[in-house]
Amino acid sequence: MNRATIRDISALIIIGLVMLIIVNPIGNFPLNDDWMYSRVVAYMVNKHYYFASDWYSPVLTAQVLWGTLFCLPFGFSFTALRISVIVLGFAAVIVFYLLVNRFTSNRKLSLVCALLLLVNPLFFPLANSFMTDVPFLAFAIFAIFFFSKAFDSPKLKYILPAIAFSVIATLIRQFGVVIPLAFGLTQLMKSNRSIFSRLKYLLPAIVAVIALEFTIKWLKHIGSEMHPYQDTPISEFLSKPNLLASQIFERSSFLLYYCGLFLFPVLLFSGIKSFKGFSPGQKKGAGIFLLFFIPSLLFSWWRFPIGNMLNSGAVGPRTLHDVAFLHINDVDNISSFARTAFSVIGLIGAILLLLTMVNLIIRIINPEEENTVASSPSQRIFVVLCTLGYAFLMCVPDFFFDRYLMPIIPLVLLIVISQVALGWQFKRLLFYFSLMYVFALGYFSSAATHDYIQWNRSRWEALSYLTKEMKISPHKIDGGYEFNGWTIGTYFPPNKDKSWWFVDDDEYMISFGEIPGYNILKKYPYTNYFPHEERNIYIVHRK
Repeated sequence: MNRATIRDISALIIIGLVMLIIVNPIGNFPLNDDWMYSRVVAYMVNKHYYFASDWYSPVLTAQVLWGTLFCLPFGFSFTALRISVIVLGFAAVIVFYLLVNRFTSNRKLSLVCALLLLVNPLFFPLANSFMTDVPFLAFAIFAIFFFSKAFDSPKLKYILPAIAFSVIATLIRQFGVVIPLAFGLTQLMKSNRSIFSRLKYLLPAIVAVIALEFTIKWLKHIGSEMHPYQDTPISEFLSKPNLLASQIFERSSFLLYYCGLFLFPVLLFSGIKSFKGFSPGQKKGAGIFLLFFIPSLLFSWWRFPIGNMLNSGAVGPRTLHDVAFLHINDVDNISSFARTAFSVIGLIGAILLLLTMVNLIIRIINPEEENTVASSPSQRIFVVLCTLGYAFLMCVPDFFFDRYLMPIIPLVLLIVISQVALGWQFKRLLFYFSLMYVFALGYFSSAATHDYIQWNRSRWEALSYLTKEMKISPHKIDGGYEFNGWTIGTYFPPNKDKSWWFVDDDEYMISFGEIPGYNILKKYPYTNYFPHEERNIYIVHRK
């Protein structure tokens, strides 16, 4: 590793640390769904055995072991679990930088791509939680990095780490199995070896599948059997081709928007360069290709962003009753003009991405200029298969959140930069524009993540006052999804007047503002960074 690479990696670490200082991720409270995953670690640390409910879909076992390691020195805490994911997030960004450099031999482009991952408004807030998205992505990137090395030199020192990391990714989320499978299929496509000599490259996928099946049977044996997708088998999803087709069409358009917004500086170069390189006939074909997607993109315009992690200029789900169910007290953090600007950038970026995809298809069909590209055809096919495999699985369930797109965005970026020509220099103007764009995204991600953690911190201070000072039972409190799930976790019959599944009685509530039929009992102020203003979390009591 040369000095320039060390400087770039040091810059990535310093920028990440500055963002963390802005956020202040310290706090012994859960975020989003991570209370479910954290509970398994709590059992491991405090009761010394593995126990998981059937509320969630990921396998999770590898992430539980990782989180347990970070809890061993000082005992279980959400802060320790958050730090465990932050460490993986930093590692993912660094390895992604090295991976892009392998694909392009271009240091400046590698730095920009790694920064675009670091400041991504889905990646960064998820890295400050114990959600599965970033751990899965981290080990997936590690596996892809070593598999990409194995294409150049199929030695055990590359194959074994690749298998290990793909198995770990699979034991966080089942979708990880697509990585070794994509590697095997890519090797099977090679024509310079006999089919029998190439079959050995399917072994990594076989190992991953065996590890997954063994883990699922072990979980069932110890009483922690998973019931993903409400016990609905994938075959049932696949039996509805019309629904599946509409979901693929809709979710692919959302993916284009999110990639267009978050990868815009790189797409600005690749899309324009691709279009300029088209022949007249290819330009007509590209136009027809674009027309196929334009109706879906325009339809999705009004639903962008789709929510869960990115919501009206804020990050993280607002899981309190007044916002989530009554749809009141929800403060927009950005103006309608800014939201429109985001959508316009996302749409332009999506079109540029589609032009880049046309160029990739042309290269695959007619690989006349392969010697001018840094990455090998096998590497590009491998990443494309990983992307298509994950994207298809993402489109199968009938529920969807924007954070499901997070693992696929870096893969799309790899596809885009895999066509960069050897010796291409990142022009100064584009480089500075990219850094400005990264700065804007980084400011938004760190400020919005701070706000998300800060209102949650105030929420748990209010809940501590209710439960510890006022001695109010959690069964009489609607403190939001995370509180009732973590403290009660018992399913109560649904009631249209109550929120979530874990609320027994809502005599007391935590809210962002006034609620009809309730009096304000106490308020907890907190400082919001985006925009910079003072806000409050309230304890309200039924009249």
